[in-house]
Amino acid sequence: MSKDSPTQKYQNNLKQIIKQRGYKLQAVAEGTKIPFRSLSDYCAGRTPIPRQRLEDIAEFIGCSVSLIEGENVSPNEQSTFDLESDEMKRKRRDLLGSLYEAGNALIFVPKVDWEHVKKALEKRSYIDSELLKGLDAINNHFWRVFLASPSKPIVLDAVVGQMKVLTQFLKEAHSAAVHQQLCSLTSNISQLAGEIFFDLDDYATAESCYTFAASSAKEAKNYDLWACSLIRHAYLPLFSKHYRNAVPLLEESGRLTSQGDTTLVTRYWVAAVEAEAQAGLKNFSKCLSALEKADEVHSMRGGANGTWLRFDGSRLSELQGACFVRLQRPKLAISALKKALQQQIAPTRRRGMILTDFALLSLQQGNVDEACTYANEAVDIAQQGPSGVVKKRLQSLHQKFKAFDDVDTVNTVNQRIVLLT
Repeated sequence: MSKDSPTQKYQNNLKQIIKQRGYKLQAVAEGTKIPFRSLSDYCAGRTPIPRQRLEDIAEFIGCSVSLIEGENVSPNEQSTFDLESDEMKRKRRDLLGSLYEAGNALIFVPKVDWEHVKKALEKRSYIDSELLKGLDAINNHFWRVFLASPSKPIVLDAVVGQMKVLTQFLKEAHSAAVHQQLCSLTSNISQLAGEIFFDLDDYATAESCYTFAASSAKEAKNYDLWACSLIRHAYLPLFSKHYRNAVPLLEESGRLTSQGDTTLVTRYWVAAVEAEAQAGLKNFSKCLSALEKADEVHSMRGGANGTWLRFDGSRLSELQGACFVRLQRPKLAISALKKALQQQIAPTRRRGMILTDFALLSLQQGNVDEACTYANEAVDIAQQGPSGVVKKRLQSLHQKFKAFDDVDTVNTVNQRIVLLT
């Protein structure tokens, strides 16, 4: 039960959950179409939350109704809510502190020569091309570990440490060329930090990382890196179903790619994410146009770098399937999703996302048992790691399943989803 306001007449955990998940009250009000004053009253416990609004809020912020109510909460669910570890809080503080210090500086494990790094930290004249290559190799190594691991936060400590090293270098005076390279390296690692916190469902910290990454890439005059930071930022409103808020970020990233390196695939990644936004806005023709543009990536060779720019067309089937599910075009969606599932055999985050799209498609077609089969496999994947991405998708699916509460298989899968929260 909420301990935030002991005078609450209608006690609940809503205020704490909204804060913990990184949302602002205004964003929740806009996303759920609930008047701000009413939502404020619910948080303060002045008025009871109507059932339909309770379900709308739970779906939007990605948790169970029981967790908001603070009643009949499983021990697993309550411990997840109550016990955000001090260690994770420390890591977040360290990272945000580094972003702040590096931001002030902007205003004015691979084979690395660690002795060289140590000397450079002690004496800035040691910062030369070899050291910069070593720092870039460290960044690339952390990206590879992040991508290979089913548990994305495993690399967080190392990323925070790298941010501290780069921040220390940025605070010193260097030549314009060295400063720009340090800015690019800092934007690179900050985008990785953003992806980690995005995966942890901590959108507020991810947004801080992406905002700083954009500023750093701008100072470096690295237009593709800058565009990529905006694309990643756009995923935050996309996953919160604020599709319209993603459009300006994507428009700006598209503008930046026109000034960037034409041998890179950045512009096609912009188109792919724009397709998702247009699908969410139910704009079929614009979505198709963006998908066609994204498909042109197949004509490129070597335009991705495997780290901060990874779009190579391998995700197009799942992207098309997700878009057609949102547009409620089942015939188009089913072939794309089948192909995507065949490509993603391993129980990864990507397969989990495809399975949740397939479950939603099955519900649209009235195949409830089939939807439960897909959802159960997605739950199996979500249970293997701390990824918040699949869990958030499942929480949204949980609300859709409520229309079929009288079906035993639905009750079983819904109980499993609740335990993930």
